[in-house]
Amino acid sequence: LAPKELFFCLRGKQDGHDFAKEAILKGAIGLVAEKSQASKIKSQCPNTPLLLVENSLKALGDLAQAYRKKFSIPILAITGSHGKTTTKDLTKTLLENYFKVHATYGNFNNLIGVPKTLFHLNPNHEVALIEMGMNDFGEIARLTQITQPTAGLITRIAPAHLEKLKSIQGVALAKSELFSGLDPKATALINLRDPWIAKMNTPAKKEYYGNQESDLWGEAQISYQKGKLGTEFKIKQNSVHLPLLGIHHLDNVLSALAIGRHLGIQPEKGLQALKDFKGSTGRMEVLELGEGRLLLNDAYNANPESMLSALITLKSLGKNKKNLAILGSIAELGETSSQAHKNIGQEVAKLELDALISLGPEGKLIDQGAMQAGMPSKQRKSFTTVQEALNLGTDFFKNFDYILLKGSRVNQLEKLIPKIKTNNQQLIN
Repeated sequence: LAPKELFFCLRGKQDGHDFAKEAILKGAIGLVAEKSQASKIKSQCPNTPLLLVENSLKALGDLAQAYRKKFSIPILAITGSHGKTTTKDLTKTLLENYFKVHATYGNFNNLIGVPKTLFHLNPNHEVALIEMGMNDFGEIARLTQITQPTAGLITRIAPAHLEKLKSIQGVALAKSELFSGLDPKATALINLRDPWIAKMNTPAKKEYYGNQESDLWGEAQISYQKGKLGTEFKIKQNSVHLPLLGIHHLDNVLSALAIGRHLGIQPEKGLQALKDFKGSTGRMEVLELGEGRLLLNDAYNANPESMLSALITLKSLGKNKKNLAILGSIAELGETSSQAHKNIGQEVAKLELDALISLGPEGKLIDQGAMQAGMPSKQRKSFTTVQEALNLGTDFFKNFDYILLKGSRVNQLEKLIPKIKTNNQQLIN
């Protein structure tokens, strides 16, 4: 909290009303609190400017919406089951060559983060990129209402947050709230590579990308350039090498180029602007371990489809090289969790990876799936926590040329990185 800020008493795992007095002592200029807590707040914070509302989270969104209306610039909303942060970062890199851009910081993409992002808009900004996340129905609809985008884009639809959304059909329905909530004067940017997105309805104007008919399409292949491992993206007759590892990133690159095209930037010029892109920590970040060995740190988040993409990437890196997949459990899969984790283990075995370490509450299920698909026990290890895995000796990891870290944030797989790294490690991408 900084002095002269307005403090919203939000309810979560803890109740923000319990911190109202502390907020005032730290310099808050006023409070937004719920009417049900009025007597408590007034007794603890007398003579403090106080706005009482029915729901403080809704009030936060309402204020952000009112503030957003002060700006007539293009405001582009990005959501999707995976790739939205990478797409946002790619698009920011592209657009900064032409505009003064404001973009979501980190993963401030929920009902609290999006309002905070909007509050940082200022008159100098010419374009805003707003990332939207969710784990239940209605959240994207509310974020769209708050943000009032002039254009919206959905990267991909894949199984995620199934604890509440139940199925991929549910995921598609929840994500489609962005398109259905757009103003008729706004634009929906539609990725034709994804059949779920291609058939979504919207009152907005439509701009297509992803196939040859849309005139914005391409292909990708993993490659080395100047000693750096990444992916070469060929868009029509133009190509660029980026520090993004995996051909699945083609959707993200095409999405960034589609936004650029929407704002008048020709795809070939946009592709060249992407040369300045730097990869993000924890998102297929390539770390050199010495003697040609690599660690792929993709531990920031996961869903079944992104985990399979990461495993395929690991397998494709080279023949006659030993590889190790360190996989953490995936959160919020609901009733599908058990089978989804077993399926992941089965894919590890089918890809004939050299070794598997599975971690987390569902790690045993990944291990079980690998065993059922024929992966020998000597190639598998399973631990409940990262702390248990830290007991593995450094020499164990030195047996592998390529190591992948992939799982949901709850696993904290990044704690393994110091154990895996050698003294001559350096970031190469």
